[in-house]
Amino acid sequence: RLQSAAAKVVAFNVIFSEVASNKSASLAFKQAISASAFPVVLPVLDHTQHSDFFFRTPNTLLATSRIQVDTDAVIRRVQLLRDTPHELLPQLSLQAYWGAGYDALQSKDLQKPLLINFSDRQHRNFKEIPYHEVLSGAYAAEDIAGKIVVVGTTAPGLGDRFVTTMSKLHNSTYIQAELIQNLVQDSFIEPIEGVSVHLLRILVIVLFFGFL
Repeated sequence: RLQSAAAKVVAFNVIFSEVASNKSASLAFKQAISASAFPVVLPVLDHTQHSDFFFRTPNTLLATSRIQVDTDAVIRRVQLLRDTPHELLPQLSLQAYWGAGYDALQSKDLQKPLLINFSDRQHRNFKEIPYHEVLSGAYAAEDIAGKIVVVGTTAPGLGDRFVTTMSKLHNSTYIQAELIQNLVQDSFIEPIEGVSVHLLRILVIVLFFGFL
């Protein structure tokens, strides 16, 4: 269905860590990826031997879906490139960004954590299409054609939940969508550094005493 809808790139926020007991289903999935007209991003575990990853094809882009959690268990930042025991892996969102043909990132150290610019309207910036509607074809063609499609579970009983600066129940699939939006718009939060920090502190003190 996604092939006929002409998606630009498809990123699975799902880890296929082993071949299913139904070998024919796994082989069919691999063949579909290999014949795909668009790149397919698949996350893998850090300890995965990537050269032996069953679903690796010329169209498969490997990624990591691990997102850094701060000491207070809140997600505020992301490291877009992560060192693993086997290779340097891009975050799922960065791999989808590259797979869609974007390459206009401003000079950033992708191996250092970047502050995520979460939307103040959680989920409302992204079109969500239920899985069964994709299978039945009950969707508008323009919602998928030429778009980055992220596939993942979002139902409360299935999807994972994280605490972010904007929500206590933020689904990881939406977090990946937020990251893609940050990449496309180059809208990561830039921390204030150096002299600017000291000037801001002085300004706060001056305003405080002026108020008194």
